[in-house]
Amino acid sequence: MNTNPLVRWYRRSRTLRVLSALALIPLGALFVMVSIDSLGGYSGIGNLLGIAALSMFAAWAWWWGERRDRRRARAGDR
Repeated sequence: MNTNPLVRWYRRSRTLRVLSALALIPLGALFVMVSIDSLGGYSGIGNLLGIAALSMFAAWAWWWGERRDRRRARAGDR
């Protein structure tokens, strides 16, 4: 059983689940735009900015996971 309060809140709240599902609509729209090549005229600078944004997100996600693991290990030592 998960004791994380956010997980419990998510599982108990239908509104939160619906809102999080609705938040994924822009991601689906992006996939559709890419699949129909509507971004074909996008500039080289835009491509570089997009790659930089994805790289920064990946670095942040890696850092966050490492930080969480260190915190959990520290909490287990107590």
